[in-house]
Amino acid sequence: MASDVGAGSGAGGSPHLRRFLLVVVVLALCLPPGARAASASGAAAGGGEGTKPPTLDDLKVFGLLPSNEQLQVPFFPPFDKWNPSLSDYICKLDHAMEYFTLIINARAPGVLSELGRDGKTILSRQNLTRARLAGGARTVFEVEVTDGTSRRFTLVVERRSGTSLELLGLRPLTAVGQNFSVPYHPGELQGQFEAEQSFHEDKFVVEYDFADGGQDIECRVDGRKHIGDNMPTKGQMALHPYKYLPALEQLEHVDLDSVFNLNSPGAGPTARCSVPIDTWRQVEVGIHIHAADKVSKRDVRLFVTRKGCARNTFYHEGSCVEHCPTFHYQQKFNWRCGKCGRDCEFCEHWHHCVRCRRNTTMYRYELMGDGTCQQIRVHAYRVYYDLACYLGISCALLISIYCFVCVFCLC
Repeated sequence: MASDVGAGSGAGGSPHLRRFLLVVVVLALCLPPGARAASASGAAAGGGEGTKPPTLDDLKVFGLLPSNEQLQVPFFPPFDKWNPSLSDYICKLDHAMEYFTLIINARAPGVLSELGRDGKTILSRQNLTRARLAGGARTVFEVEVTDGTSRRFTLVVERRSGTSLELLGLRPLTAVGQNFSVPYHPGELQGQFEAEQSFHEDKFVVEYDFADGGQDIECRVDGRKHIGDNMPTKGQMALHPYKYLPALEQLEHVDLDSVFNLNSPGAGPTARCSVPIDTWRQVEVGIHIHAADKVSKRDVRLFVTRKGCARNTFYHEGSCVEHCPTFHYQQKFNWRCGKCGRDCEFCEHWHHCVRCRRNTTMYRYELMGDGTCQQIRVHAYRVYYDLACYLGISCALLISIYCFVCVFCLC
């Protein structure tokens, strides 16, 4: 009896099993061929994700300067351990970097299965520390990382020869659009550029990147001239040599700031040159480059033009005004409120003062014969003398008031 029941239940379950298998087959046939192939490949791979190729966790080069300071040198292209398509890099050492150190580590669980330099196997990592490279020479490192599969990397390290006249970057920071009329391209020895200065900037600022730390680069003003509809004639300038010179360009000077910028294209010295330029003027800025060998040289000329206010209005602190404030005068040849000389309140021009500023407790100001104001320090104890005088006057005034009140009350 028990065997009959078991046989009956097994016979009754077979139709349900046949229906389930039929549904599975129908659904499989309804899938498009591409989906079926992807499903099959996923099943063949065990449903897991694709394995990532082995890579490097660290790849850095530090150059040693003569001052024993180590600086990281960038790669071209920049090293990206997450980008599997990049495996070849170039590193350019500064000419002053005779020695360098290479830091290289595989990303776990991968290992460095091969490490060589110029076709020879490197047996110890100590050979990667303080490695020497002659000027103008190059060396090639071959690296292989293994983690199930293998991946090769190549690093070319070059040391500059010291004859470079190139600028890795040249950027007019205060020009309209921060661009020259013709773009600057590193590697091309262009000699001349033009730029239009921003209306609101009194200083033209240009930033340039050294191609070699041994380069000697000088930034200076090689020429200036008037532009616009009211510029003076040559006769006027000869008769009044100071009157027709802009106060801004005479009272301000060229500033140069140099830093070692790791974010620059060459990760080396970067200089920022600031040159004063007034309205309705053109300034020729010369960048004079001397190579590290102190023999080769090159000149780059920047012609910068700045426009200004319309006729009968004067530029002052970013806007055009009809009248200039105290301590300024009207520069009609370029429609600008020029600044008077130091400690001058009213002036004919920047080099000729009419009246100096008012005296203070600590200083007095005298107008000299050459049109300038001289600041003279009063006696060191003059402040105490003035204070005593003020106190004496105040006491006398209080006593007078007291006497007047007493007399008035007694009467």
